Amino acid sequence: MKNIFFVVFIVFLFSCCDFLEIAPKVDQKHFDIPGFFIEELKRLNETENPIIKEISKDEEREDKIIKTPDWQKELAAFIDVDINKPALINSFTVDTIVVSGDSYEIYYNSIEESSTIRNISLLYENNSCTFVKIEKNNTNALFSSKQYMQYTKKSGYSILGELSIRFIYKTNYHVNAKFL
Repeated sequence: MKNIFFVVFIVFLFSCCDFLEIAPKVDQKHFDIPGFFIEELKRLNETENPIIKEISKDEEREDKIIKTPDWQKELAAFIDVDINKPALINSFTVDTIVVSGDSYEIYYNSIEESSTIRNISLLYENNSCTFVKIEKNNTNALFSSKQYMQYTKKSGYSILGELSIRFIYKTNYHVNAKFL
C-alpha cells in the first residue's frame, strides 16, 4: 500500500510541473554586458583560434601562445561587469554620440562615488557592438584597485590594472591578448 501511495505521489508531483511557469526575462535598462560576452564566448569557441597573450606584472613579462583558450576564463573579468543589477540600475548617466554615418558611441558614467564601475564606452558599427571599454575603481582606507579593460571584437582584449595596499604593497599588471 505504501508503494502505491508513493507512486501516486510521484506521478502527481511531476504532473504539477506542467503548470509551473518560468519567470519571464526582465527587460534590461542598460546594455547587457554579460550577455554580450557570453555570445562572444560562444562565437570564439566555434572559431577555435589561438591567442597571443602578453602578461606583465611590475617589471616581469611573459609572452605565450595559447592554442585552445578557455574563453570562460579569458573573458571572466568582462562577464562579471553587470550594470543591470538592481543596486546599479539607476547609477549611470547615458550619453550617445554619433561618430560617423553608421557608427556611434554610447557612454555610461557612474553618478555614485561608491560604484566600482566608473565608466563604460561602447562603440557600435552597423548597429553591432564592436568595442567595449570599462573603467573600474575601488578605493577605501586600506586599499585601492584600478582596472581599465578594453575588448575589440575579432581582434583581442587588454586589461591594465593597479593594486595597492596602503603602506604595504603596490603592483601594476597588464594583460594583452590578440586573437589569431
